[in-house]
Amino acid sequence: MDDTKQGILLVHFGTSHDEARARTMDVLEQEVKRTYPGAAVRTAFTSHKVREILRERGVLYPDVPQALSWFADQGILRTTIRVSLLVDGHEYRKVKTQAASCARQFHFLGLSQPLLHTQSLQQVADALTSFYPAKDKQLTLFMGHGKHAARDSVYRELEVTLRKTGYDARIVTLKDRESPQDLLAALPSPSDTRILLVPLLYVAGRHIQKDMLEGEGSWRSILTQEGYPVQTCTAGLGEYASIRKLYIHATVSAI
Repeated sequence: MDDTKQGILLVHFGTSHDEARARTMDVLEQEVKRTYPGAAVRTAFTSHKVREILRERGVLYPDVPQALSWFADQGILRTTIRVSLLVDGHEYRKVKTQAASCARQFHFLGLSQPLLHTQSLQQVADALTSFYPAKDKQLTLFMGHGKHAARDSVYRELEVTLRKTGYDARIVTLKDRESPQDLLAALPSPSDTRILLVPLLYVAGRHIQKDMLEGEGSWRSILTQEGYPVQTCTAGLGEYASIRKLYIHATVSAI
């Protein structure tokens, strides 16, 4: 058994959208392999639904316990888990719990933080403002996951970090925190503001089509009906090399 062999498990919620997966998750895996050429690298999805959809197509991804068992069976007992999750929410805590249940099989098992945490906010803000430069009378509206106040607090911190630089931005979440109607009440007049609608998600899949772009209840439709000029971007954060670099070099703590 070679105790110096390193394992890296990349963990995503997952997506059944093949093109989006290729532009984000597949690219990240290849970059990790180039960065750590001696490591064994695998990818796991936390979503049972996504894994089942892909399985029916003949595309197989393990969950976290299955992937960790593979490393242990191969004698790769120094393994780190790097998650593409943005916040310390339900999915991240699930990964942490599953990893803890497998930790005894390893000499070292580590877990990275989610993308958004106190030490990373300025780096993420700098990246976002480079992707979507400020323009006169433009408000950038970022749409992220979220439904619990504790989870959303880091979004508020990121919003404050962005606005401190003079960048006009708001962050909204898909569930519970703020509806389009709540946001409209706080926006400037449509005659003074145009909206850039952007996903704050590692991969832009079903949520972007359903909640941001399509149908009468989508954010784009509601804002347009209120008279706002709306532009949209459908790229997930994982499509940007500087964001992937943050994941690749994220600090890992022992479980």
